[in-house]
Amino acid sequence: MVQYTLTYFDVRALGEPIRLLFKYAGVEFKDVRIKHIDWPNIKPTTPTGKLPYLEIDDKVLPETSAILRYLARQFNLIGANEFEAAFADSTLDTYRDFMAAIRPHYVVVAGFAEGNADQLFKDVYIPNRDTAFKRLGDLLSKSKSGFVVDSGVTYVDFFIADHITTLLNLDPSFEKTFPEIVAYQKKVYALPQLKDYITTRNFSKF
Repeated sequence: MVQYTLTYFDVRALGEPIRLLFKYAGVEFKDVRIKHIDWPNIKPTTPTGKLPYLEIDDKVLPETSAILRYLARQFNLIGANEFEAAFADSTLDTYRDFMAAIRPHYVVVAGFAEGNADQLFKDVYIPNRDTAFKRLGDLLSKSKSGFVVDSGVTYVDFFIADHITTLLNLDPSFEKTFPEIVAYQKKVYALPQLKDYITTRNFSKF
């Protein structure tokens, strides 16, 4: 049996979609959670100086997207055919472009940088949010399954759904503005394989 060990900070952020993949697939893994205070000492020992990374027996795989795509192939959560797999990949890449665009606001509200959070919310976050979720809403409205691809849930649904949790924690207008997106998130979280974990996990704002 393959031994998986995931190393990430003790928050949701980029590690949680990977945890959700394991939980959905019913595959055991070691969940190593690093405290931020310990990170300076641990950082030089990591493969790329970043988290997360996944150990697969004696092999090490860094980078969130690569880990997600690898596990999705192992657990059959990549779509029903090559096109759906590529479409899931493109949706993840597009969504991560959105995350990069709002990062100037995120790093301020998360306390990693100084700046005018209210101004960044108005000038950076809101226009990028509205563009990204209009596109996602259009995509989901055309899907036969209600997930990103027609055949059903894939790894990218876990990634987007959990990031929506972060946005709901930071943006009091999100649910009212995008009720269909929140309904999609709830659909993902209500999957029987995830429901117990979602309802019992520790709260993490990010």
